Amino acid sequence: MGERSENVTILELVNQFGLMGIVSVMLATLTILVALAGIYAFFDVRRAARRVAREEAEKIAKEVAETRANTYLQAELPGMIAAYAEFAKNAATAEDANNIAKAQ
Repeated sequence: MGERSENVTILELVNQFGLMGIVSVMLATLTILVALAGIYAFFDVRRAARRVAREEAEKIAKEVAETRANTYLQAELPGMIAAYAEFAKNAATAEDANNIAKAQ
């Protein structure tokens, strides 16, 4: 067999067996997989955040719209009822309608 030097480091020994190339390829593959997983995770989190934000915005918008509608109706309903009562009080009778029909 060949002579071995006492000063051979582990890196030199691994390099002699050709394992450094395999380790480099494995690390490069792992790096690419982690990068792709990170990109996918970013878009997935963004999609989930948008969905949750849309659901919350719709819920809040419905609550606000309902509150505003109730407030408006409470404020305006007495006036609407008074206007309708005035309209009903001054409405034409059946006799008035017959007279209008005969006049035409």
